Amino acid sequence: MFEMDHVAIPCPDIARGVSYYVETFGAAVLYQDETWAFLRLGQGKLALVTPTQHPPHLALRVDISTLELAAQRAGKPVDVHRDGT
Repeated sequence: MFEMDHVAIPCPDIARGVSYYVETFGAAVLYQDETWAFLRLGQGKLALVTPTQHPPHLALRVDISTLELAAQRAGKPVDVHRDGT
C-alpha cells in the first residue's frame, strides 16, 4: 500500500490561511492552533504550518514492508515521526 496522506505548506498567518481555504474551497478544519492547522480539502488533507515552527513536507502512508524495502534500496534507516508512526 502506498498513498498520499497530506501536504504541508508554509503559512505565516494560520488563522487567515484557514479562513481562506474554508471560505474559498469549503475545507473542513480537522485541527487548528497558532502554529499549524490540518484541513480536509475534498478527498485530500492539507496542513498549514508556520515557517518557524514546522517544516513543509509531503506525508505518505505506506505499509511497513513497502517502507522497509524502500529504505533498504536507499541505504537509509526508517525515520520514526514524532508521534511514533
